[in-house]
Amino acid sequence: MISLNSATCNNVTCPAGQTCDLRVEEDCADDCAMKPICIPLKLSCVNFTCPQGEECRIRNWQTPNIPYCHILNTTCPENEKYTHTTCCELTCQRRELFCDTEICADRPKCTCNKGFYRRKDGKCVKKELCDYK
Repeated sequence: MISLNSATCNNVTCPAGQTCDLRVEEDCADDCAMKPICIPLKLSCVNFTCPQGEECRIRNWQTPNIPYCHILNTTCPENEKYTHTTCCELTCQRRELFCDTEICADRPKCTCNKGFYRRKDGKCVKKELCDYK
């Protein structure tokens, strides 16, 4: 069991090139407490950027102290799913799949389910419900 024990980095001053992070004590087996420690910046989330819908976390086991992006629990509107894609979404105006990482945002986001198209009002609808104005 891990407890925070009101641990904080607020009053911790780290040397240059390091930052404070809350970590579980090494070799702790039971009733482990989080403690503030100074770690090198390259092993922290300070300079690590994650796409929208994800947050940086530190992997403390198997590959120690490696930052990685963790997908947050994301709820999408009706007829959509949260996915990572390099293809532009199908819309009522553009019905052919188009993939280009420079034009289409290469990041996780809510996209229309298969067989649905993004309408001008932002909703994902079946082809028959697309408005042609």
